[in-house]
Amino acid sequence: MSLRWKFSLLLAGLLLFTVSVLSVLVLRSIRHNQRTGLEREMAEMTNRAELTVKMSYLSGEQVSLKAFMKYRGMDLSNRLGQSNGLHVRLYDETGVEIGNSLPLVPSPTMPDALQYALQGKVAYSDVQDVLYYFTPIMFEEQLIAVAEFQRPVGELHAFYRQTRTMFLLSGSTVLLASFLLGFLYVYRQSKAITLLKQTANNIEAGAYIDHAPLVRKDELGELSEGIYSMSREIESSMKKLETEKAKLSLVVDKLQVLEQQQKQFINNISHELKTPLTSITAYADLLELYPDDPLLFQQAMESIRKESSRLHKLVENALRLASLEKYEFEYQAEAVSLDIVLDELVSLMQGKADKFGLTFQLHTVPATIWAERESLIHIFVNLLDNAIKYNLPGGSVNIRLYTEQNHAKVEIIDTGIGIPFESQERIFEPFYTANKARSKETKGSGLGLALVQQWLEKQRGIIQLKRSDSTGSVFEVQFPLYHHDSV
Repeated sequence: MSLRWKFSLLLAGLLLFTVSVLSVLVLRSIRHNQRTGLEREMAEMTNRAELTVKMSYLSGEQVSLKAFMKYRGMDLSNRLGQSNGLHVRLYDETGVEIGNSLPLVPSPTMPDALQYALQGKVAYSDVQDVLYYFTPIMFEEQLIAVAEFQRPVGELHAFYRQTRTMFLLSGSTVLLASFLLGFLYVYRQSKAITLLKQTANNIEAGAYIDHAPLVRKDELGELSEGIYSMSREIESSMKKLETEKAKLSLVVDKLQVLEQQQKQFINNISHELKTPLTSITAYADLLELYPDDPLLFQQAMESIRKESSRLHKLVENALRLASLEKYEFEYQAEAVSLDIVLDELVSLMQGKADKFGLTFQLHTVPATIWAERESLIHIFVNLLDNAIKYNLPGGSVNIRLYTEQNHAKVEIIDTGIGIPFESQERIFEPFYTANKARSKETKGSGLGLALVQQWLEKQRGIIQLKRSDSTGSVFEVQFPLYHHDSV
């Protein structure tokens, strides 16, 4: 089914629904008003009937109410019928007819409605354009009779039927006219949509356009301009495919570089593992050849212990680096006073600095950050350990903590051998060592700075090498300052 027929049928359905709901509401309102008017009219007749009975009883001979209604029932029904212009029948409290204003006119019997009225309630029924209204007649809160009023309602029914017929005819006419006008309008719009669809198909096939297919000042006109712009963009994009292919080639090359780095990582860790294992194996063989040499035994024990420690540290750092790169570790952050942590670490590593003849200089200001304390210790232990290992005898390590622009910054300044310029961009790569000879001497694995960078990233910190030359190196670490409402 085409779009024009779908819209037309939808419009017809909406119109039919609207006309039907409007007709039902109006007809229901008419019926409600008629019923309300009849009930109000019959309630007034009931009041007049009770008043007539009371006046007749009080002005006549003093007899019992039952005797009065029995002997005066016919007269009362006639008086009520004449005053209201209706056919009236009266029944006593047992349901026996005691009066009929038109005895020769046949009337249907309605025992259910009569019994309902004998219980002191109003009942009525509409039969063949006549409303039979049964109402109790009360005297001093006592039921003395039931009055039946026969009210013709043919005119009301005729008005209701005429109104319903008028709604049916006028609604059908409006529905048909509206459907025709709506169909013509939808046909015009769908024709424009078909043109736009055909244009889009042509663009898909490669037939680009040089002007908008429709010139209108509405949404379809805007869509037409959009299709024209899309055509131009697609045409321009097709011309850029070669450039994109070149970029894709660069991405492939980069992936190959990454693959090479992965292979290098495996080779590096294999080499780093092989060195201590070779030393351990060599001393084990010597001990097997010369089991009674105490000096060899002592040297072997020291070397095996040292190489085992180096091997354990290497494996631990490699696993830690791999876990940081692959998994999210449990981040148990808290508010940490960075100045206190640095002070404790300087005291802890003072012994190692003394061993190398170095001096520590610590300058701090109070600074609180949101971080994991254990990770902070690992970060600064690695940095301070590097500042010690790659320093010169008699040198110094200056640690400076200060705050700037809502950040806590720590500078670690050493007087060491420095990092060659060509190596400065790679110092955070795993297993990369700028000074191979010094790293071999200090048993370095090249994983320390890689771990530091990973730990810092997990704690919203950054590290950079600010300066490195023959006078030493300056590393800067910074963290966001902690405020009570920032976490």
